[in-house]
Amino acid sequence: MVFSVKTFNNINQIGLKELGNAFQIDGDKSDNPDAYILRSQNLHGQEFPSKLKAIARAGAGTNNIPVDQATAQGIVVFNTPGANANAVKKLSWLPFSCLPVTISQLTAGLMTFLEMMFPSKWKLVRNSLLGQRLQRRLWESLG
Repeated sequence: MVFSVKTFNNINQIGLKELGNAFQIDGDKSDNPDAYILRSQNLHGQEFPSKLKAIARAGAGTNNIPVDQATAQGIVVFNTPGANANAVKKLSWLPFSCLPVTISQLTAGLMTFLEMMFPSKWKLVRNSLLGQRLQRRLWESLG
């Protein structure tokens, strides 16, 4: 048995291929599909096809899906927030990876100035002012 799936918005083809051969994506049966896959498409005010069994939201939340209406018709609604969370996690580390380089660039002039002004005490203080670089270090994020 082959299930028909209608997609809305731009759903990545790599992810759709993971469904395998049991699913026909946006094919000739897409006017009465078994499932919807969508991102931000607003389904409020739309009539659902009679064969529709599932609505999958690629992302977090279901505010663009009339969950009560779907539930009353026996349609399962679910979302997949993990991909967005992973992207946010990866992007949140960007400032940290730039920070040591930025600080070292900004403080290079200050260090030179302090060395010229206080040559005898500078060597004692210098090591406590140096930061750590991320080069050749392993960082892992949890969560």
